[in-house]
Amino acid sequence: MKQTPATISYRRFNGALAQIGYPSLEDAIRKALVTPIDTVTFEGNWQHREHMLPDGDTLVMSYVVREENFVFAELAAYVPGQGQALLSRAKPGPQVIIDQAGVFSDYEFVRGILTFAVIENHVFVLPARRLRPSELEIYLAWMLATRTNVCPSIAEIPLVHAFDQDQVGDPGRISKVKIGSAVAGASDPVKQGGTKRPSRKRDLGERAIDRFKLRDVVEALGGGGGDAVDRFVDTLSSDDELRISLELRIRSKPRDESDAGLEDVVQALRNLPDDDVSFTGEFGVKKGGEARLSRVYQIGRDGELWDRQGVISAMLDAYEVLKRSGKID
Repeated sequence: MKQTPATISYRRFNGALAQIGYPSLEDAIRKALVTPIDTVTFEGNWQHREHMLPDGDTLVMSYVVREENFVFAELAAYVPGQGQALLSRAKPGPQVIIDQAGVFSDYEFVRGILTFAVIENHVFVLPARRLRPSELEIYLAWMLATRTNVCPSIAEIPLVHAFDQDQVGDPGRISKVKIGSAVAGASDPVKQGGTKRPSRKRDLGERAIDRFKLRDVVEALGGGGGDAVDRFVDTLSSDDELRISLELRIRSKPRDESDAGLEDVVQALRNLPDDDVSFTGEFGVKKGGEARLSRVYQIGRDGELWDRQGVISAMLDAYEVLKRSGKID
């Protein structure tokens, strides 16, 4: 496998432990994994671990291992029966051939694989390009509350980022949060004189990704609107460009009040991509990837598949480094 830079993102379970009824999220997950379902445990049959979402996507914990001091798993997403377009490189010519390939017998095309490890209430995530962290929260809530009934009263599993104080200073002194996302758009605005600047924006071929980002912004602000987002994006022409930019300013308050307000903001925006959120603190403006706790490692990779042992080693190292530094408890 080729060694590839991988960002291990840190999150922390920020729900009510009293609702879970276990000392930590890790303990609740361990109990769920050994819970019998139709005479076989939840971890004993991967088909017990399939969860179909309302939009038809299916999430499945495709791989899981319980070690003495952590739980490690992979969460895969696919749409049952959905084929994939394939580009043929066989023949030269003016046009390239693209065909739709159906699924193979007993196989499905995987949309993305998100890898994570849970240590007590600490969660280390290796994100996937096409699988959002919010889907991990949805899956864990389903697993604990619905599928295994280990935590029947739990409504959600919020996994919240922590700030890197070396980058932002005192998190209680963050004064501004900015959300921004460019959606669709094949060209820049027209200059005076009628000529267009060369486009540096993403073109319409990436509209599906941009649609996800617009959804994230709408949902983070407390709205639903998934169908409305889809209809709106579909109306954009090839020359349209939409920029969403929201700026939240946090007035200076006594530390206890400020912390409470900031915690609400951070929790609401936790699933926005690092590139789409920035924070202004004591050390100036920092993008999400700088402000949020994470560490970068070189890990073997083959397409969508990461070297599992390499990922486990990186996540355990990230835990030890962050704990020694006092950045996590």
